[in-house]
Amino acid sequence: ETDPESRAGLLHSFDRLLLKHPENSQLLFGKALLLQQDGKPEEGLALLEAHPASSQDVPPLLLRVRLLQALQRSDEVQPLLEDGIQLHPDDKRLRLAYARLLVEQEQLDEARIEFNRLLQQFPDDDDLRFSLALVCLEGQDWQEASIYLEELVARGSHLDAAHFNLGRAYEERHDPESALIEYDLVGPGNEFLSAQLRQTEILL
Repeated sequence: ETDPESRAGLLHSFDRLLLKHPENSQLLFGKALLLQQDGKPEEGLALLEAHPASSQDVPPLLLRVRLLQALQRSDEVQPLLEDGIQLHPDDKRLRLAYARLLVEQEQLDEARIEFNRLLQQFPDDDDLRFSLALVCLEGQDWQEASIYLEELVARGSHLDAAHFNLGRAYEERHDPESALIEYDLVGPGNEFLSAQLRQTEILL
């Protein structure tokens, strides 16, 4: 982000350029982004909505999503993303934003479908694989979550978080011995103390 003085200068420059090129999509997006950074989401959103033909590309669509969320108009976000996916069906950024929105709205079955589609499209993306595992855990589908977590372990990715959440899944599946093994494999880091606590509680 730019500092306030630089933003003011840039906004002035964008205004001058937009007088000459009022429908230039890059200029409109740039000004809307600066307005967001300047704490003026309403003005940024109004600018994009006043030029709908210029805000159908992915970056302006995602900026509109952020502006709507900043204005607490989240009910407008889902249809906007769905329309965007219709226009750009293979865009990872839109689909990921949509999947995350579904999680926020606790539409876990739909979110799992979206993350599954993304993982099929981008099978080497372990962040997607981990997100899908977490959605399955949230939905209490311990067996499916374990599949994705075991894939992460096999791929050497997100190892501590994968082992810790595998331990959780095994506990929920009434397999404390396997849970202890997984918790013991969690190394020093964010999940280490929680894993130690779970081990203690199982053994008591």
